[in-house]
Amino acid sequence: DNALYTTNGALPSYGCHVTEQTKGTDPLGGCFHIMVNTTDHPVINVQGELTSACIAHDAPASAMESGGDGTSMEEILEALDNVGDVTVTRSAVNLGGNNGGFAWTVTFLRDDDVSSGQWGGCEQKDDAEGLCNAPGDVPKLVPVTTLALLGNCRHGLNATCSRVHTFDASDLTETASGRYEVQMLYVSDPEFDGWTNQEYQLYFDANAATSCLAWDATSDEVRDAIISTDPAVFNVDNVVVNRHRTYPTSLSQSSGTFYGWTYTIYFLNLGDVTDPKDGGLSVDILACTNDFVGKQNVTLSTMLQGDTVVGNGTDLGPDTQLDGCAVGRDCVVRQTVGTDAEIGDGAVVGPFVHLPAGSAVVGGAITGAFYTAPVAD
Repeated sequence: DNALYTTNGALPSYGCHVTEQTKGTDPLGGCFHIMVNTTDHPVINVQGELTSACIAHDAPASAMESGGDGTSMEEILEALDNVGDVTVTRSAVNLGGNNGGFAWTVTFLRDDDVSSGQWGGCEQKDDAEGLCNAPGDVPKLVPVTTLALLGNCRHGLNATCSRVHTFDASDLTETASGRYEVQMLYVSDPEFDGWTNQEYQLYFDANAATSCLAWDATSDEVRDAIISTDPAVFNVDNVVVNRHRTYPTSLSQSSGTFYGWTYTIYFLNLGDVTDPKDGGLSVDILACTNDFVGKQNVTLSTMLQGDTVVGNGTDLGPDTQLDGCAVGRDCVVRQTVGTDAEIGDGAVVGPFVHLPAGSAVVGGAITGAFYTAPVAD
């Protein structure tokens, strides 16, 4: 009598309407494998590349937490002949990193006492307990065969993302997938002096790009210029650029008149990228052969900061800055500044909108111009 049922008739007095408040993406699921490569290791007894059994995306950390059923990260790693005794802890689900995943911290305590290998057992044992020696510097774990891991990249951009990352002491500045920052580059000719062959030089942290950029450079050319400023940090998987024409507000897009280009630059999984105002991306419009003229200019700004989350299908900018905001799917946001605010699915926000901390724009709303969202009680 208490089961859920549907009807094509009138809703009974005790019935309810079910609505989707926040659209989601495919959740993490399935499992993945880890490979431990101890080939030619000077201490670890068993040499070679050994691959683990499939580890659940939410595997418990220890045998105690799994009840000893063999599904914990500790048990699966210790089942490998080149891994001895380890301790493992697991984080809470990583909502702050926008990826919904987990992080396991593995400490390698002792080598495994397997009768084969280069020592015929672990190299040394202590006199008191007969325990094996520490394994020394264990090579970084390598994720392999992740096809059984479910879930997708939430940023919806033309770039790849990895769903399994491994880090060791050499990767202290690395971050897992899920977080991205958006910066804007505007090339403008506000007085219509006319574009010919104007060029500009792009920099990041004072490192110059390898070549000048034309005023109408393609999105790929701008991306490659950014990468060339620091190839050790930037690559085609963590820098994505989209380009669209910039129209003066006095002219309709249908007229075909425009005075420049707007480039939306996505920095994926790089943490907090230095803001342009603090010496990150910068430009010089007089450094190339064909200088800008009149009031032609290139300007930069940061669009998304902090833990801002943006749903798929949402169109942001220009002149928008959001810090710690949650934006739903299929929204249009223009010339809006917000901090710790929410925008519901399908809302049209802007121009000249202020979203103070704690405020919200409900799904489907159209704010109009010069709007300040109310703060929830």
